[in-house]
Amino acid sequence: MKTIIGATTLFMLIGFVAHGTGQTQGAEKIGSQVWMIQNLDTSAFRNGDAIPEAKSDQEWEAAGKQGKPAWCYYQNDLSTGKKYGKLYNWYAIADSRGISPPGWRVPSAAEWQALIDATGGEVAGGPLKSRGTSNWQSPNAGATNTSLFSALPGGYRDPQGGFSNLSHYAAFWTATECGPLGAWARHLSRGDTKVYLNGIGKNYGFSVRC
Repeated sequence: MKTIIGATTLFMLIGFVAHGTGQTQGAEKIGSQVWMIQNLDTSAFRNGDAIPEAKSDQEWEAAGKQGKPAWCYYQNDLSTGKKYGKLYNWYAIADSRGISPPGWRVPSAAEWQALIDATGGEVAGGPLKSRGTSNWQSPNAGATNTSLFSALPGGYRDPQGGFSNLSHYAAFWTATECGPLGAWARHLSRGDTKVYLNGIGKNYGFSVRC
C-alpha cells in the first residue's frame, strides 16, 4: 500500500509492473491509502535477489524452522498462482531486502485497521471481497467489492507444508510482529463479512497485499 500525502494528490486506477514478475497489476485509492488490487506475485526481492521457492513440504518446513524467507504457489500449481498470487512466509515479508515494489510497502497492522475503518468497520469484508463465486466458494456472503480491493481467497500453507482453504479464505500478512515467533494477519471468509485479526506463526504461508 501507499499513503496519500497532500489534499490535492489524486490517485485513480493505475498500472505498474511488479518487480521480478513482469506482471501488470493495478492499484486503487481507498480512504487515505492506495492499495494493490491483486495479491503480490513476485519471486524476487527489491534488489533483484531471488526469494527461495519451497515446493516440497520439507523445504517449506525447513525454511520456517530456520527463519528464512520462502514462497510457493498453492499446491505448487502455477495455474493457481496466476489467479491468486503467491503465498509467503513472514520471513520473506520482514527481510531487509524488501519484498514490495519500489514506492510500496507491506502494510502494518495499524494500516490494515485504517483500511477496515474506511470500508465499513465490522462488516468491511463485504466491501473488500471480490464478488461472485468464480473465485470464492459459495456463499461468499455479503460480497459487494464496493472498495474495489477485490480480495481473493488464496488459502494458506501450514508450517509442515500442508495447504488449506483455497477459495474459502483470503489470508493476508501484516508487517507487524505479535511476538518472537508470530505476526499479525487478517483473514476474510466466504461465510461472513468480518475481517478477522489473528496472531499467526511466522512459518505459515499467507498472501500479501502492498
